[in-house]
Amino acid sequence: MATTQPSISPGLLNAGPVINTSAVPAAPLAQTKRTKADLHQLHALPAGAVLVKDAVSIRALWEQGFYGKGHLSRSEPEWFRQEQVKRGLLQAHVSHLNTAKRREERRTKKWERAKSEIDALRQLQSKEAEIQRAKEATEAIVDPISTLPPLGPWSSSPFQTPCHHPKNRRRQARANRTDISTANPSATGALNLRLSMEMDTPPHPDYLPPKESPLQELDKDESALESQQQQVAAVLGDLVDKEHLQLTREEAFFLSFGLGALQVVDGESKEPVAPRDLLELFRRYSYIPPQQGPPSEVLRPDDRFLLDYVIYHHFRSLGWVPRGGIKFGVDWLLYFKGPAFDHAQYGIIIMPSYSHPYWKERGQHSPSKDWAWFHRVSRTLANVLKTIVLAYVDIPPPPVFEEALDKGITDVMQLYTVREIIAKRFNPNRERKS
Repeated sequence: MATTQPSISPGLLNAGPVINTSAVPAAPLAQTKRTKADLHQLHALPAGAVLVKDAVSIRALWEQGFYGKGHLSRSEPEWFRQEQVKRGLLQAHVSHLNTAKRREERRTKKWERAKSEIDALRQLQSKEAEIQRAKEATEAIVDPISTLPPLGPWSSSPFQTPCHHPKNRRRQARANRTDISTANPSATGALNLRLSMEMDTPPHPDYLPPKESPLQELDKDESALESQQQQVAAVLGDLVDKEHLQLTREEAFFLSFGLGALQVVDGESKEPVAPRDLLELFRRYSYIPPQQGPPSEVLRPDDRFLLDYVIYHHFRSLGWVPRGGIKFGVDWLLYFKGPAFDHAQYGIIIMPSYSHPYWKERGQHSPSKDWAWFHRVSRTLANVLKTIVLAYVDIPPPPVFEEALDKGITDVMQLYTVREIIAKRFNPNRERKS
């Protein structure tokens, strides 16, 4: 297959949702300014992560393609700005704080709704109690006159049972409550205080409003202004940006080999790592435990890193923004523009395909998935409004792979073919047309 030269920049690519069958465009793309990154010892960092510590490079990699993840943030590296907003040193929008604020508002609304329901229930109970008391007050209790056995001839003794009126019982109950409260006033006060706190105090909030900035408390008086400026300088002096950008293996290799925008440097020797050595290193550490020995003996064309990178390179070249999908039980998530603009639309599941006669002769078959597995994944993605895409990757035979590897990484990437199949769960009631 002829070598393709796609003209793609690492910025926001505006490609439509094209799902097709094509070979991976493996030729290096347009060379851009290189960004240095430290490759630390892989036994110290899980999965062989590559760290970018330069603040300018971090913002460039995130804003021009959404590469990596801040190790102190959920996704976008915004820990430093978040701390500035918390201390009142910066007026800006931080996604993490906005999310916490929305959650606190929802929690407060739920508490208010529950409180209103409890109040309505108590009012209903009080009305029912009043109706019952009124009914009891209107009922007259009359006991018949009982006749005792005669004491003698022609004699009888009338007897009338005492009548306990409901009003008398209520007076007695009030007197008992008065005696209890008089005997132990502290217990009654504690009980009333606890009930008042339970009804009038919202649940313990996790979000606390940020303290007011020292800049907002500046006085016009010159003496106070100088002391407050010293206080602000002390706060600023304690705040240091400690966050770095953590790249996955696929992102680091795509930036290094595919775009030529990243220069990976070994953390100990401080020497740049060539893409060929970087490929072998990532392939070794895609196994658990990492493989040691000659590459031709311990490494295979269906290494997990190769499969992941083929899919990553393929969809990046088509204009999508792939991100890790382990949260939803898939290999990759596809964003149309990026995580800052919208949610992922597709969930990618990698399916190795051993269709070459070499694999059939040796009895190598593609991993089979049963209907229960598909049903679980389908329900998981359907709940978050995502579509399943089964990405079949044709695995080349080892002799052909080693021969292409001697020529270069570009020839290796051309051996892999990707086929996408969209899978949807058929529901007769919803899919039926009128």
